Formats: sequence, C-alpha cells, structure tokens
Amino acid sequence: MAKTSRQNDLRLGDPTEVKPRVRERIYVTFTGLAVLLAFGVHVDDTDPWTVAIALLIGVIGAVLAGFFADVIAELAVDGRLPSAKAMARYIGVSASGLATAVVPLGFLVAAGIGLLDLGIAIFVAITTMAFGLGVIAFAAVARARLPWWAKLAVFVGELVFAAVVIVVKLLAHG
Repeated sequence: MAKTSRQNDLRLGDPTEVKPRVRERIYVTFTGLAVLLAFGVHVDDTDPWTVAIALLIGVIGAVLAGFFADVIAELAVDGRLPSAKAMARYIGVSASGLATAVVPLGFLVAAGIGLLDLGIAIFVAITTMAFGLGVIAFAAVARARLPWWAKLAVFVGELVFAAVVIVVKLLAHG
C-alpha cells in the first residue's frame, strides 16, 4: 500500500504542492466563468477587447487574492511573515491560476482581430473553462478510493455544485 502511495506522489508531485495549485485553478476558473457569463448575457453591448481585459483583470485579481490569502493566513497562524521559500511557493501556486485564462483569452483575441464572432468566442471560452473544471472534477473522482457508483454520485454532485456556483456568480455579476 505504501508503495502505491509513493508511486502516486511521484506521478503527481508532492500533495502539499499539488493541492493548492488545483484549488487555485478552480477558484480562478470560477472567477473567469463569472466574468465571461456576465458578458455573454450582454454580448451585443460590448466588444471583444473589453471582455478580454475584464477577464484578464478578474483572473489577475483572483490570483492576487489567493496570494494575499496565503500570506495573511500564515501571518495569522504562525505570527510571522512567510519565509522566502514559502513566499516563492505562494507566488508559484497563485501564478498557476493564470493558466486557466490562456485559451479563453485566445478566443477573445481571435474575436478582437475579426476571426470569430464575439458571441461564439465567449461561448467557446466558457465551454473551455467549464470543460477544465469538469476534467479536474473527473480526475479527482477517478483517484478516489470509492466504488464506481459512489464515484458517479460524487462526480454528478460536483457538477451540480459547480452549476450552482456558476449561477450564483452569474446572478452577482449579471
């Protein structure tokens, strides 16, 4: 059993490093989805560059918030500022969330230079981000030590919960 755990650690990396990166990508993806969904409702009232800039600002804001939260949490719990090594880790974890916006921004840039209709670009960007969340959720469930029917139930529950989060964010930004 220990050998399997060690093999998993080697394949995925140190869990203490992987967990925060996955969590950061999930948070940033939800933020990006909220921005895109809000503009998707008002696609006729905007232009691709406005959407791209809003997405970029939203994602950078979420990344900075994640970094700030890590620093403040360490200060609150340990009573001191993080070490240089911890700061570098927090920066790396937070910056990993930027990757969630690369492909959606590509579609928005394509719309900005006239290669795509803005409505299509936003739809594909939303689909891409939602698919990314689904892949993370599926990978998490696939790794779980549960019977197949429980994995299915958890995965469906994750998707329903993600949909609720998206609806709440859309209501807040729409």
